[in-house]
Amino acid sequence: MGKFGRRTNFIAAPLLAVGIGACGGGNSSAEAPYSKAPTTAAATAPGGPVLGYDASWPQCGGINPETHSTFAVIGINYLKAYTSNSCFREQFTQAEKLHGVAGLPTASVYILPADPGPTSSHWPKSGTNADGTCKGGNSLACARGYGEALAEDDLTRLTTAKVGAVALWWYDVEDTYSWQSPALNDAVLEGMTDVFGETRVGIYTSPTQWQSLAGLPPKGSSLRGLPVWVLGATTVAEAEGDCNENFGGLGRVRVVQVAAPDGGVDSDVACTA
Repeated sequence: MGKFGRRTNFIAAPLLAVGIGACGGGNSSAEAPYSKAPTTAAATAPGGPVLGYDASWPQCGGINPETHSTFAVIGINYLKAYTSNSCFREQFTQAEKLHGVAGLPTASVYILPADPGPTSSHWPKSGTNADGTCKGGNSLACARGYGEALAEDDLTRLTTAKVGAVALWWYDVEDTYSWQSPALNDAVLEGMTDVFGETRVGIYTSPTQWQSLAGLPPKGSSLRGLPVWVLGATTVAEAEGDCNENFGGLGRVRVVQVAAPDGGVDSDVACTA
C-alpha cells in the first residue's frame, strides 16, 4: 500500500474515483499479543478529526490502538494476491472492538488485486461471464473471470480466518502490482465486484494512479459510484482537505490515509461531512 512510502499528488484532470486482509505470510511472530504501542501518524483530541488506522503484515507482532481510534482497515493478503496475512485474524478481531463511526464499518478489509494476464498460473482457461466467453487468452472475459476467482479466493481466506462478515472490501489499486490496459484492469475489478456486490466494495488509490490504471470506466460499469479511500496524506490537515477532492463520475471520498512518517501504523481520517 501507499504506507510503503509513496505519495502521489492530486491532479485536476477529471477522472473516476472509488471509495480498501491479514499479517505477513508465515511470520513466526504472527500470534504475538498486541502489546506494543503503535507509532501513529497523528492523534486526535476530543472534538477533532475522526481517526482510525490501517494495518497488515508489516504490523504483525503488536498493535495497541490509541483510545481515540474509531475504525480500522485490515489487509488480508501478504505482499500480493493469492497470499495470506498471517496476523489477519488477530488484527481484524482487535479492530472489531473499536468505537466505530457513523457511515463506515468499524472493521473493514483491503485486498491486493492485480491483472497479470495469461502468464499467471491463476489465469482462467475457460468460463462465461458478463464480458463473454473466456478461452484462455488475454480477453475481457478472461480478465473478468480472473477477478471473480480472486475475490472467491479472498472470501475463502476470510472463512479460514474464522472472523465475522466483512461489510466493506477495499481494492488496493496501485502501480506496485502487475497491471495491463485500463480496459482489462477494469474487467478484473468488475469481476471481483460481481462476487462481493457493488454495495460492499470501494477503492484505495490516488487520482493519478487510478487514471493511469483504470481510466474512466464506461457507463454501466459496476465500478461507477464506489466510495474512495485516498492514499498517503502527510498531515491530518492535508487529509481533511483531500476529503473534498472531486474524482469525477464515481463516489465521494470516504477515508484519507495519513502515512506514518517512520513506517509505523498509518492513521486514517474519516470524511464525515
